[in-house]
Amino acid sequence: MALTIDDLLNSLKNPEKSSNKLENTKETWERIRRKDSFSELDMGSSKLNEFLKEWISSNPYSAIQ
Repeated sequence: MALTIDDLLNSLKNPEKSSNKLENTKETWERIRRKDSFSELDMGSSKLNEFLKEWISSNPYSAIQ
């Protein structure tokens, strides 16, 4: 997923936020299963859905850390 200039500016304003990163862990997969809002990513639902689709394709369950 390409970052926008707004994403970059927000990351500079809020460096403590996770900046759209999720670890490939059992907990993350459980949150996806529960349809968690991932509020720490600060995304609307449609943007979150796109992010999760891409994340899932790049982070197979079989590669959990």
